[in-house]
Amino acid sequence: MIDEHGQKRKCVICGYDILGFGNNALPVKVGQCCGTCNDTVVIPKRLANVFEMQTKENKNVQEKI
Repeated sequence: MIDEHGQKRKCVICGYDILGFGNNALPVKVGQCCGTCNDTVVIPKRLANVFEMQTKENKNVQEKI
């Protein structure tokens, strides 16, 4: 996709052109990423972060018991 300055937008993860609107690449990198990197890198990282937080919370609750 071409941005407002006439430049092709590149994925901050793989460097390929972004098709469409792009996706937020956080928590992997700051910027926009392509759909493939979103599906294969960003979303799995977000899920891993959620599971890690849940595991820590469960551990803290068990320590209080």
